Amino acid sequence: MTNTQHTPGPWTAGGKTVWGGTGARLTICDTTCCGSMTAEEDKANARLIAEAPAMLDALRDSVRRWENKLEGDGFDPNPGPVWLQNYRAILAKIDD
Repeated sequence: MTNTQHTPGPWTAGGKTVWGGTGARLTICDTTCCGSMTAEEDKANARLIAEAPAMLDALRDSVRRWENKLEGDGFDPNPGPVWLQNYRAILAKIDD
């Protein structure tokens, strides 16, 4: 369940630019030219995108811990609670 085809983290945001762990520029969040967002929204979007690898790691860890807990308590983790199903669905899209 761990696909590492994406640019390794950690990612960082510098203004409207997101940089990968390898130093590569991943994206520039700049929608102000279209008038739909402000420069501050662009910077906030860059910060959110930059946290994607950390959020992915936390999501994977959460799923692993809950599956272990459910299995350890004698419960069948499939399909599991709705939120666990949602987490699994997100990971399936990412790890495809």
